[in-house]
Amino acid sequence: MNKEARERITKDVIKRYAEQAFRNITFAYKDISLEEFEKRDLNKQEDIDFFENNLIFYAICGIQDPLRPEIVRSVQ
Repeated sequence: MNKEARERITKDVIKRYAEQAFRNITFAYKDISLEEFEKRDLNKQEDIDFFENNLIFYAICGIQDPLRPEIVRSVQ
């Protein structure tokens, strides 16, 4: 995803959801083989970086998280 696409998504989707107090969840994936997945070690930073970089953007979801009644009392 290029810089312009990221800026457009941030402005048109993420900020709009945030203004409505929605939680933003972004979905992305990486298309790899089972063999590639199994040889990675999630205790090694380089393997964590492998999974967290060069993802394919799929969607953004805004989730409403209404306050529970007891929260108001807790904040007071």
